[in-house]
Order: sequence, then C-alpha cells, then structure tokens
Amino acid sequence: MIIDECVGVPAELWEAAESFASNKAGVILAVGKPTDPNSHFAEVCKPGSGWQVQQISAYDTPVYTGEPVPEDILENLVDPSWVNDMKRKAFTDPRYIARVLGEFQKVSNDSLIQPDWIEAAQKRSLPRTRKPHLGIDVARFGEDESVIMQREGSWARVAWVGHKLSTMATVGHITQTKKKLNAEAGLNDFVTMAVDADGLGAGVYDRLIELGHSVGEIRGGKAATEPDDFINARSECVLESSGAQCFERGDINIDPHDDQLAKQLGDIKWRMTSKGRIAVETKDEMRKRGVPSPDRADALAYAFAHVDLPVGDVESHAGESITGDLMTKAW
Repeated sequence: MIIDECVGVPAELWEAAESFASNKAGVILAVGKPTDPNSHFAEVCKPGSGWQVQQISAYDTPVYTGEPVPEDILENLVDPSWVNDMKRKAFTDPRYIARVLGEFQKVSNDSLIQPDWIEAAQKRSLPRTRKPHLGIDVARFGEDESVIMQREGSWARVAWVGHKLSTMATVGHITQTKKKLNAEAGLNDFVTMAVDADGLGAGVYDRLIELGHSVGEIRGGKAATEPDDFINARSECVLESSGAQCFERGDINIDPHDDQLAKQLGDIKWRMTSKGRIAVETKDEMRKRGVPSPDRADALAYAFAHVDLPVGDVESHAGESITGDLMTKAW
C-alpha cells in the first residue's frame, strides 16, 4: 500500500490501509510533508509508533548533495533561493520547519517529554555502573503491567514485566531479579530498589522490607519536598528527580527497541495550577482520555527518584554510590 500526501489522510483510511497490508509480506509506504502536527501522520512519526520513519530535509536532495539526476527532475526540486528566504525569516517559521527541515512543528507545550528528547535518549550511548538500582511499578490482575526497571547510572532498561499477577507473585519476581543481578555483578546483596508504595504497591513494599531487602518507598500522593513548586510528590518525581529533566539534559539512555516505553513517555502531559504549581497528569486522567497507564515510564521515574533506604543499608554501603549520581536522604 502507498499513501501519498498522507498528512491529509484521516485515521480511518490509515486503519483500512493497515488491514490491506496484514499479510506476512505486507508493506505500507507513507509519504508526505510534515505540515500538520495534529494529523494522524504526525502520530505515526512519533517514537514508539511502530513505524520506521525516514526524515528527508531539503538539504538531503540532489540540489545540495550533488547527486547526478536528470535536468528536468532537478528543475522541479526545491530551489536554494527559496530555502535561503525561509531561513532568513526565522528558524521557527512553520514553513521552514516543515518544508525545509522536514520536521513537525512542536505546537503542544503540555507534553512532559518532547519526541526529540526521547529519540536522543534511544540513540545515546552512556556507560553502565554495574551497581543496579531498581524502580518498580506494581499492578495486579487488570490490564496494566507490573514493571521492574533496571538502572545503572544513566543507563536504564526493563528487567522484567508481568501481567495479572498477585502482589506476592510480584514480590517473588522482584526477588529473583535481584538475585540474578547480584550474581551477574559479582556483588553480595548490593541491588537496591524503589517501589511505588501507593495503592497496590504498599503490600509489595511491606513484604520486601519484611524479607530484608534494601528498598525505599515512593508515595506519589504525598506532599512534594518543594510544595510551592509541585502539587504532589509524583509530579516532583516524574519531572524533577527523573523524567523530563534527565531527557532534556541528555543524562539518560533508554532501550531503542522498547516502543512501549517511548510511547508512554511521549503520552504524559503536565499543567500549571492556579497557584503556580506543576501537576503531572495522573494515570486516571490518562485513562479518561483513552491513553493506557504509563507503567514503564513510571517505573523509569522511580528508578531515578531520590529515596530513603533502611539505616542498615546505609551502614553496610557507607561511602559508596548506589547508581552513579543517585543520592538518598538517608545518606
């Protein structure tokens, strides 16, 4: 299937095209100018959409590369004088961004993590510390995922994911994951954890403490450490301690093959309250607008969040850093 001028093609026709190309050898080629950031074409060009995206700017054409092409074709390609005219006006001119650079203009300022930050994090190469710290988001018998995110310094990957499990079964998987990582790193019980201890996660956290694990709790519904700036601890955690700022600074490397994580990161929105505090969208708010729970993205945030560890763990690892720049109040 070939879709041309696809920025003007509605979502229903994209779905029809996908059904025609549902056989094993089926392929869809979609070509168009990124002139409408609210189009379905813009959605399929985002990280995690499952589509392979090839961006072609005016500077990639034979007019600039010098690639030999017939003269009649060259005459119909973008003219350098027009490109220069667009460039002189402004780099933020929508026509320059879409028709020259071949990019969608960023019109949504309520997205917490911008698509280009996510793409950069997927392509970035950062060293692993070999001192694992786990961020854990807990689900139960619904459609949401229970996720263990493994962080080593600025490097992060999903270590385990499960569906429709009891909280005690989840504890078992956490324990096995920890044993495996300790063995791989040649360490003796060094792996630490941060668990979402609101709601279903409370039982998981309590049981991990009872079993003697090095685990801190994340309580997103509590007051933020900077209450004048954030509406609650989750907003502070997702934005400041981990999420957007790590991506914006370039301090994070994520799995380039994890489309679900990329999509979830791009789906999270934020807003400013009347009191000037930042509120990151809740899972319930996301579900109301038809977006699945960002379980992997939340686990990633917990893996980077600041947590308190039990006093015994502080004594046994005094002078050492858990995961690169991760700091705990207990230390």
